[in-house]
Amino acid sequence: MPNSADVNGDDRPDVLVSSLNGNSVSVYTGTSGGSLSELTELTELSAGGAYEAAAADVTSDGTEGLLVASSSDDAVDVFTGSCG
Repeated sequence: MPNSADVNGDDRPDVLVSSLNGNSVSVYTGTSGGSLSELTELTELSAGGAYEAAAADVTSDGTEGLLVASSSDDAVDVFTGSCG
C-alpha cells in the first residue's frame, strides 16, 4: 500500500511503496511541478517482507525517518535522516 510523506525535507510530498514479495521500499520524490522523480529503492531490509512503509520524525530532530514493518515477524526497520 502506498503512503505519502516528505521524506527528503523539500516540503513536497513523496510517495512510499512497499513491496511484500521484493522485500523492498521504493521512494518516489515529488518535484516542484507536481510530478514524481526517479525512484530510490531501499532493498537492504532486515525485516522479512516489506508489509508497510511510513514516515515519522522518530529521533525528534525535525527530519522524517522511514519505518518499514515486516510481514513475517514482529520486526520494524528504521531509517533515520533524509531518505531521498
